[in-house]
Amino acid sequence: EQDRPKFAARKPEPGELRQLALFSPASLPAKDPIREELAGIDVNGLTPLVALQKLAEMVEKARRK
Repeated sequence: EQDRPKFAARKPEPGELRQLALFSPASLPAKDPIREELAGIDVNGLTPLVALQKLAEMVEKARRK
């Protein structure tokens, strides 16, 4: 019952639909492997050729999704 707002007038009946919270865990963005991969790249340590190769790999991954 801790997920109910403090101002709720009554407990919901079993099977009764309840209003979802604005920022419930279901509405949070899912982990994106491409975004995580981007965050882990050291752009200052890449040569231009390696950077373009990584970009091409990531574009291919994004298109497969």
